Amino acid sequence: MKLLLVALLFMSLLHADEIQRIESIVKDIKELRNDYEECQLQLKAKFPHAKTSEASTDENKHLSECAQKNEELLLRIQKQEDMINENRRILKDEKEKNIILKSEIDNYSVSNEDETNLGNKLNKLEKELKTKNNLLKAKENDILTLINNNIEKIKAKDKEIEYLKNKINAQALKKDAECEEKNVFPKLMMKEEYSDENASVEIVLESFEAATFYLNTQSNIYDAINGNAIEEWEEKRSFTSNQKASGWMKITGYFVDKKWQRSEKEMWIKESNINKKILD
Repeated sequence: MKLLLVALLFMSLLHADEIQRIESIVKDIKELRNDYEECQLQLKAKFPHAKTSEASTDENKHLSECAQKNEELLLRIQKQEDMINENRRILKDEKEKNIILKSEIDNYSVSNEDETNLGNKLNKLEKELKTKNNLLKAKENDILTLINNNIEKIKAKDKEIEYLKNKINAQALKKDAECEEKNVFPKLMMKEEYSDENASVEIVLESFEAATFYLNTQSNIYDAINGNAIEEWEEKRSFTSNQKASGWMKITGYFVDKKWQRSEKEMWIKESNINKKILD
């Protein structure tokens, strides 16, 4: 843009110099015309009858030379006028070109201004888009945080529910054991006699606080100590008890579909096949 303005200024200066030169030529032509007219007046004053009277040879010669100079002067004036007209034509063409060039420069300036405005609008839109993206990311982070918090709350609730279930089961087992102790066996050591094929063996039953146990291997369930197998339970199955004797554990209740129910018949299992379950 600056280059175009400099070019326009340079051409304007050239045109100004051309105008000054033409004005100088016009001034010279005017002076030549004045000299020519003055020369004509001098000739008429000096030779008023030059055309009708006979003059001397010197005077005729001088007159001829003066006329020849006048003709040469007229030719010079004519050439100068032709040159002036040509320069004027050139100057006119240059002015027209300058007008067109100025118009193009103005259009170019307007175009640059439009491009600048468009660039500013694009920059503004980019900033707005960046701001909206940041807001969107912040909202997404808030949503993720809220979801994670809800998940943690749900997990905590699940743990609390599981704890309450275990606590209720433990209380139910304890209550059931207390009922059995009151109605069936005293808390003191008791003696019972069991017979096998060979001899009569005295069995001592030991009562303790009701607890939950599970099988550490697949095992048979018996109807009495050293009795007959009546069932076979899989590994990890749970049951409750509050009595044992001679390496055997009495099954007072067991779980079916995670629900505890009391044993309705005599059920025993070898103590070596079970482990105590630790409640949280």
